[in-house]
Amino acid sequence: LLEDITDGFSENLQIGRGGFAVVYKGVLENGTIAVKKLFERLDIPDNKFNEEIRCLMKVKHKNIVRFLGYCANTQGEIVDHAGGVVMADVRQRLLCFEYVPKGSLDEYIKDASNGHDWIKTYAIINGICEGLHYLHQNRILHLDLKPANILLDGNMMPKITDFGLSRCFDEKQTEAITKNMAGTLGYIAPEFHSGGDIYTITKKSDIYSLGVIIIEMLTGKKWYPAYPDVDKVLESWMNKLGKSQRVTQLKQIRLCIELGIECTDGNQANRPDTPDIINRLGETENARIMTGVSSLTVPQVQRALEKLEDATKNLLPRRDIVHLMNDSAEKNVTHWQGAAKNLRAAQECLNDNHHIVAVESGPSISVEDCNLREAQECHNHNLHISAVESSPSMSVEDRNLQEALKLIKDDLVGVIGIWGPGGVGKTHLLNNIKNSLDGNTTFNYVVQVTISRGCSVEKIQTDIAQQLNLDEFRKDSDVQFRCRIIYDFLKKRSFLILVDDLWDQIDLQAVGIPYPLGIENQLRRKVVLTTRSRKVCGQMEVRKNIKVVCLQEDEAWQLFKEKVGHETFSYNPRIEDLGKELVKEMKGLPLALVTIGKTMYAKTDTAKWEYAIEYMKQSWYVKDDPLDMERVVFRQVKFSFDSLRNNILRKCFLTCALWPEDQKIPREMLARCWIGLGLVDEPEIKSSYITAYNLMGELSAACLLEE
Repeated sequence: LLEDITDGFSENLQIGRGGFAVVYKGVLENGTIAVKKLFERLDIPDNKFNEEIRCLMKVKHKNIVRFLGYCANTQGEIVDHAGGVVMADVRQRLLCFEYVPKGSLDEYIKDASNGHDWIKTYAIINGICEGLHYLHQNRILHLDLKPANILLDGNMMPKITDFGLSRCFDEKQTEAITKNMAGTLGYIAPEFHSGGDIYTITKKSDIYSLGVIIIEMLTGKKWYPAYPDVDKVLESWMNKLGKSQRVTQLKQIRLCIELGIECTDGNQANRPDTPDIINRLGETENARIMTGVSSLTVPQVQRALEKLEDATKNLLPRRDIVHLMNDSAEKNVTHWQGAAKNLRAAQECLNDNHHIVAVESGPSISVEDCNLREAQECHNHNLHISAVESSPSMSVEDRNLQEALKLIKDDLVGVIGIWGPGGVGKTHLLNNIKNSLDGNTTFNYVVQVTISRGCSVEKIQTDIAQQLNLDEFRKDSDVQFRCRIIYDFLKKRSFLILVDDLWDQIDLQAVGIPYPLGIENQLRRKVVLTTRSRKVCGQMEVRKNIKVVCLQEDEAWQLFKEKVGHETFSYNPRIEDLGKELVKEMKGLPLALVTIGKTMYAKTDTAKWEYAIEYMKQSWYVKDDPLDMERVVFRQVKFSFDSLRNNILRKCFLTCALWPEDQKIPREMLARCWIGLGLVDEPEIKSSYITAYNLMGELSAACLLEE
């Protein structure tokens, strides 16, 4: 098979070559893979080959090339030998990986044009560090980290590859001794150049290689034989950066070049480890760089103060009217008064200091500085106040709910269909319908069941029977018997059946739902279903349907702002502009707006916002194509998954796939699962449960779990 998909290992499909192997593109009917063929002349011991396979099978991370499988066999072939021909055993060893289309990092570095894109460069550096951190967490040493062994996918995400020299340490092992140390000159640590008989391998061996790569990405060349001058590196980048983000980005560049120098320290003990590197890179998110206030002087603040106080006086007579019109407008008056007070405090601060300079992150930022900035922004953006605005019109969500409740009350309507693509809020609407009818005496019973793809009549019957508390319902009964139990119970009662996520036509009468639906002998019999296909609505004889569409731009922005939080946007005016651009790329999908909004909460590094925008731009879709929308929703939720703070959270989330689709998972059962798998491992069982519940809280906050 591997020979077929590579056209007999044709040179035309060759995509890479190294000292140990050739890599070919393998073309399958449903995609492309990479096939790595080790050179036959290499006498690689079985234990060394098995070590590479063992390492590859252990890793699964967004910044590691995914291992798909391998083939190892020995074939007899006729070969020339000593002037004749002999039958020889030829060992074939092949490894299969995901295909990564953008080539290797060394090609990226050689392309001078890439040196102008700091956002992309910084994202790549972060990705490499996260990938190496994951390997070291799993006690894997790469030992041949270099740009040629880092590939870039279609989104320019780096992926570490080539584990031919890697080592997997045991649980308590921190180092290994070897007599033969291989590697690539320029990237191999100096302790392996000593010419001794034995060498000690530790994680710091990889850290050195990482440092060389970081320096090479910032300067275009390896540091040897001297460390780069930090100021010259900053100067070389200065004119390549946009003005709006220059201060933040120069701070990131300085951090990266300093990390590169520390990682390449000749003394292993002085090199940082990956947790320290990840933490320091993460700190750049929290750096608070105040812009736009460095040139303010006392007279300017005085003039601004006077204008703010005048505006406040103009607003005060309107308070009575405002109170009657809109609470939010009254808050506008209060906000202006507060802004004037803040600016007054800032002026008093200025009277002592005479000027304000740009302030960086940390505890040195005073309340007066922050208040001044907020007041100045108010002055710049909203000095002229017009008439009080009226309350906003009803949202799409509220309109859909009102329409659904109206149809439910309509005596002539039996089956109501709610349809639209995945992620637009159909299930949310169904939940709101159920909540709105709690305590309502119109129906004796309101039952909600989730059907999902491939759901059987038996499962639907079981779910309904559980909610109706049918004691005589037996799991081992046949479908007809169950149907009769449900039918006999409901036939003399008013009921509303809420059916969520219907993919195909299903016979409700076979389930046990009494017909006809609508109103019969003073009894109300209603079914409301959600589906992604209007065709299913027709098959289910829906008489009235509601199409749930994506949110309009203004509604999408309001929902997104609510999830991200005011503090994030107020940190830097640039973030709000980037936020609006990101919202446009989410096409009004509520699920994406909620999950990604939660993900971007407290993200104050503009580079992360720009990366999110570029990521979402890949999520284009054909309008009204449900399958395309499926892919978009998956990709947008995956962004939230990838943004979780560590791999433990990702693994914990993935364990939910052990339960059937749409099944509710008890918190204690999920906690036991994580503890049993070793994902949560505290000294005491009580501490383990506390940690597990905290992790559930994080996943819930990211909108990946729903409590």
